[in-house]
Amino acid sequence: MLDEYKSYLSKIDIDTVFACTNGYVDSDDCSWYHKNWMFLRALGIVSNPFWHEQFFAEQLKRYYKPNHRVLVLGTADFSMPLLLNRYGISQIDICDICPTPLNICNTVAENERFNWKTFSNNIFDGIDGNYDIIVNDAFLTRFEYSQKSNVLNNIKQSLFPNGVYITTVRNGWNQGKLVVPTEKQQIAFIKKAVQTAKIMGIDSASTASVAKTYIENIVSYPLKNEAALGDIADGLLKIVHCQKETVIGEAVETSYFRVVFKRMT
Repeated sequence: MLDEYKSYLSKIDIDTVFACTNGYVDSDDCSWYHKNWMFLRALGIVSNPFWHEQFFAEQLKRYYKPNHRVLVLGTADFSMPLLLNRYGISQIDICDICPTPLNICNTVAENERFNWKTFSNNIFDGIDGNYDIIVNDAFLTRFEYSQKSNVLNNIKQSLFPNGVYITTVRNGWNQGKLVVPTEKQQIAFIKKAVQTAKIMGIDSASTASVAKTYIENIVSYPLKNEAALGDIADGLLKIVHCQKETVIGEAVETSYFRVVFKRMT
């Protein structure tokens, strides 16, 4: 899958797609994220939906039906639409607040003749349209604890009755404060990036710089336990599936909830 990703990435003129202003990962300026994300993704060392591929594949098989409307809400690049395409969902809407990932998806769709439609919305303003399935990876993880229920409420409003929201949420806790990689974790991440780049024949110095920028800026708001998931969804969406799995992670092994929320009414 990584080779396929790099093949698509190689056809993108990177300088033409960047148009960052602000985004979910950084409300002030998300350019540091998008300028480094795809490079690190091509190294296979940053969080991406293919770390949870079996989960997404199983749930899509369970819930998707022909002619269903499917939305990828919030996307760092084209990984999630590519995963959906891989499992037979060819007609996909893609939404983000930042135009950069939308430009990236548009370029891939044009190059590969994929049936992807992009549009920009801020989740706090709601989403244009209604969908049978909304899907993303670690989206809720990026929002402060006081914002998560508001995000879920707007997702609910954009689901048809009996529609589902399929996602992952990082598991962890820092007494209600954001989680920032420790200095030790930052060093380990940069080292892993450089080692991977050397194997691929990529310049070590530029890789170290990209990895340093990314790991020094990325933050998360993980959820403590399954009860916390229930709290943010209370009165909004029903949790119809929840499992906890540990993946390789970016700097350390990381636990995630793999969740399906359902709109009942």
